[in-house]
Amino acid sequence: FFFAEPDRHESVPVLSRMQAGSVVALSAQSLRRAAVRQLACAPVLQEKHTLSLPILDFSAIRGACDVELVQSWGKAFEEHGFVLLRGIPQEVLQAVADLEARAREFFSGQSVEQKRQFQLSKHYRAGYGSPGQIAVSHGSTIRKRNSDAVETFSLPSLSSEIEMVADAVIPSPLFPEKTGGKCRSYEDSGALRAAFVRYYKLAQQQLMLPSLELTRKYFQLEDTYFRSPSGGFYAGTASGTVLNAFGRVTTNHYLPRWQDNQLEYGEHTDTSMFTFVRRSGPNGLQFSRRPHCSTGTDPWDDDGAWVDIPYDPDIFVVNSGDTMERMTNGRWKAVLHRVTGAPRELGMEVHDRHEKQQIGTEKQPLTVGFFVQPCHEHALTPLPSPLIEQQVRAEYFPVLTAAGLREAKVGNMRKPDEGTGN
Repeated sequence: FFFAEPDRHESVPVLSRMQAGSVVALSAQSLRRAAVRQLACAPVLQEKHTLSLPILDFSAIRGACDVELVQSWGKAFEEHGFVLLRGIPQEVLQAVADLEARAREFFSGQSVEQKRQFQLSKHYRAGYGSPGQIAVSHGSTIRKRNSDAVETFSLPSLSSEIEMVADAVIPSPLFPEKTGGKCRSYEDSGALRAAFVRYYKLAQQQLMLPSLELTRKYFQLEDTYFRSPSGGFYAGTASGTVLNAFGRVTTNHYLPRWQDNQLEYGEHTDTSMFTFVRRSGPNGLQFSRRPHCSTGTDPWDDDGAWVDIPYDPDIFVVNSGDTMERMTNGRWKAVLHRVTGAPRELGMEVHDRHEKQQIGTEKQPLTVGFFVQPCHEHALTPLPSPLIEQQVRAEYFPVLTAAGLREAKVGNMRKPDEGTGN
């Protein structure tokens, strides 16, 4: 595990100190070299401080979790709220690349009207989210932004129900009986469905479970804690326990902005325990520095300090969310973050959300996120760890279930009134 701490008088060999508003992309080779050299990232909006980025070799996570590795994992989330993972299994990289390709075909290959056949419910549960429908900043306590410049496709499910949910959300046109006789027109929906399901299953097995094991060891939980029904990720059956976690795969297709007070994805924290993010290119992903250095600024203020996360195709970004904050009673915080868009040369200015559908969509970045939570009914109380205070802090009342937290927060990510920031 590497926390880069460059000398104040030395140049940073991989990532130069950024000028305000700059976006820097690193090659895969460069970022792998950074794991044994140095990697530092200055704040995008202020240049007073330098924050090192935590990088972890995921191939080591999937092997023997030694004490140093476990402590590095915990330190990353306590001090930063996120970690950059390299060494992702090749099978996972191939699956997510296939899903990216299928999602881009879906987003770019048909009209908004055609895509709306797969429209999200008003509570943002599953399916297609059209431009202007979602405002993620409205899921947080401070409501600031207009709707996000993004279109999405989301598939949420318990482990045991993923095939059934996929059939309902992304039905094949060959089987109209699965939608009550309504045959949706997207001819490649079978391939899109298969890509979503494959990545969902691999992400649970090869990303989520090793991460839970590291977390269990860091907080000194019982050996079987997350593998038992009491841990919230497995259910008991007559023949033993089966995986019963909640997961949501979401593909985000970022678009040029068309109104004031708008970002590609506004300031927010995730509802999840962990979120695993793969990006197709530089998209302006930024994390708030406020939990990590005393700038005296409000992270919702554009004059505050943010950390720009460099892009690499072999790197996954993993951040902690609201579920993890509640389960650690505030020891690990949900990290505030936002997406500010691709470098200007990749996008173009537009003034209407329908106009932007016709230009430059193949150049716009796309992300695949995998959001991890316990099963629906699991109460988000402190983990039974000697490192965590067991008396629930006042800010986490009332105690919610995993599903209750999603309903309380994600349901607010509605489209705000056009032309306002309310």
